Amino acid sequence: PLLVLTLQVVAIVLYYVVMVSTLVVDRQSGEIALLKSRGAGLFQIVSIYLLEGGVLAGIGMAAGPFLAVGVIALLGKTPPFEGLSGGDLLDVRLTTEAYLWGLGGALLSILALVWPALRASTYSIVRYKQAISRPPEQSVIQRYYLDVVLVVVAAILFRQLQDSGSLVTEDLFGGLDQDPLLLIAPTIFIVTVGIIFLRLFPLLLTVASLVTDRFAGIAIQLGLWHLVRAPLQNARPVLLLILATSIGMFSATFGSTLERSFEDRALYEAGAPLRIRDLSLRAVAGPNALAAELAA
Repeated sequence: PLLVLTLQVVAIVLYYVVMVSTLVVDRQSGEIALLKSRGAGLFQIVSIYLLEGGVLAGIGMAAGPFLAVGVIALLGKTPPFEGLSGGDLLDVRLTTEAYLWGLGGALLSILALVWPALRASTYSIVRYKQAISRPPEQSVIQRYYLDVVLVVVAAILFRQLQDSGSLVTEDLFGGLDQDPLLLIAPTIFIVTVGIIFLRLFPLLLTVASLVTDRFAGIAIQLGLWHLVRAPLQNARPVLLLILATSIGMFSATFGSTLERSFEDRALYEAGAPLRIRDLSLRAVAGPNALAAELAA
């Protein structure tokens, strides 16, 4: 169950990195178009961002595991972990697996920085000026109706999850196994809600602009006009807020599922609500003595 929540948190972090990288590259699109007009090739432009991303990711990969060890150890001083740590620092060991996960995160972060640069390197001076004067109003997902496909996939996964009633399914040999599609079903639901909002976001801005046209001041009108003119750029942070809020609500409701899971595990290990050990019935004489022995 924790894997379900971890996947969503990692997906949010990666989306945040992609969003910030896209904003940085968009501000430098003029310089990229200028370099390309002066004869710079695709590999030369991408290599600049590849070197920059490699240096940043290398520093993060080297310092990240040690920072994580220190932060996790300090969790033992917090009230939720006092029952586990007794008020002391948590015992944390740094393994090779942590560096492997760190390497994977570093590679994904480099890709998140290089991908917007690769897209911006295809712009010429003329296309860059056109993009400034008339920003795109729809993303690739909306232009090719990929959000509709995602809604269909989310509906199928929801039906499967409702029919099975659990994230665990039965394999061909009768054993129990976790279905990876059902594990990522909550993440797909959250992404689907965010993408549907992206399609409705320009319509909501247009309605808000029409409603406030009569009585709002010029500052509000200029802000709404700018949002209506470039809805795609402003939808990125809104989508980030939607995804983060959705994960917060999911984790709050998923806590009861985790507690139920741990209770079921404990009851399965115990085998009965009450277990009495080291009770010798031979030394007991009469029902009164038996009650005293049981109380002890």
